[in-house]
Amino acid sequence: MSMSKLDFNSQEEKDTVEHVFQNAMLCLNEEDRSLPAIELMLPLLQRGIAVHHSGLLPVIKELVELLFQEGLVKALFATETVRFYQASDFFF
Repeated sequence: MSMSKLDFNSQEEKDTVEHVFQNAMLCLNEEDRSLPAIELMLPLLQRGIAVHHSGLLPVIKELVELLFQEGLVKALFATETVRFYQASDFFF
């Protein structure tokens, strides 16, 4: 099975991920919002899949970490840069 067919989230979870993602994007300037790494992230996150590494913008790393802690990311491909926060409402 290819990764493009994997989908771990319900529609309700996808809607929540999109809401949190859009709120996080408000922290970025317009130029950064159009970066390929940013544009490609939402479809993966909605399916419950994420990547986390030092090359990501800090707001995206925090977003991935929070979604993982909330159980909205089920498959996380990460380096040792991943951190976990206390439950909070950073972007909710």
